[in-house]
Amino acid sequence: VACQYSSQLPMLSYLDHGTTQLLEECGFTLRSSQALIQRFLGILDEEGARSHEAAAVHLYSIVSVVWERLGAELGAGRPLAEGEVQAWILEEFRARGLETDSPPVVAVGRHSADPHYEPPPGGGALLESGQVLLLDLWARQKRAGSVYADITWVGVLAKRAEDEVQRVFAAVARARDEGLRFIREALGRGEQPAGADVDRRVRAVLQEAGYGERLKHRTGHAIDAQLHGYGANLDSVEFPDPRRLIEGSCFSVEPGVYLPGFGIRCEVDVLIRGGAARVTGGQPQMELLKL
Repeated sequence: VACQYSSQLPMLSYLDHGTTQLLEECGFTLRSSQALIQRFLGILDEEGARSHEAAAVHLYSIVSVVWERLGAELGAGRPLAEGEVQAWILEEFRARGLETDSPPVVAVGRHSADPHYEPPPGGGALLESGQVLLLDLWARQKRAGSVYADITWVGVLAKRAEDEVQRVFAAVARARDEGLRFIREALGRGEQPAGADVDRRVRAVLQEAGYGERLKHRTGHAIDAQLHGYGANLDSVEFPDPRRLIEGSCFSVEPGVYLPGFGIRCEVDVLIRGGAARVTGGQPQMELLKL
């Protein structure tokens, strides 16, 4: 009997221990339904792929709009707090018919070194010249069955980034691109890489760059009608995911390096269609945003 339990992936375990014992006492042999859940809930059909792409295109556009507005406001000498920029993004969501399960991350300076930082609405730290600013935003269209998109871009509130910031960004972007290359080469050989294997490859790149201990989370998560979906996660550390990146899989690739004074994360979404892995919404960030 396939049941919703997993010794590897707690997020898919809903069967309580008492019911497990009862079923086994009745003579049933239990098997995890994790592969079935992935196939029925964790992959995108044509409509899901279209809604994801539409949301992703909006997110890339919003980053550009917000960064241009930042430049104008700061250039005019107006003080800005993280929460105000967060409100701009939410305004864009509403204007574009998007919805989100929680507000976007706007993290400046040392706050960007916390991968789960949330600014207080309308408040938070003031944006100051020279600081790193991280924008992590996710949303979907306001209709039943729509699929999320989720991206992260980073910039510096200056015309030029400090050398250390530039080095970290280069390492993170290289790790992201290596993850994409690893997936594409495996698919090109007719293989379906496991989520855990992609995570290991990305971590190896950051380890080689001297930042191995500075990646504080998994490389990526599945995406569907939920932000953190039912498909395979790119995870070899938190809850190693042996599931394969199968046709229709949609997921984020978002390595990050978090140092005491700042953090850098580069996040793209990937959709596997026709045996190929494609970044959705726009092109990956190749350079730091600057004013």
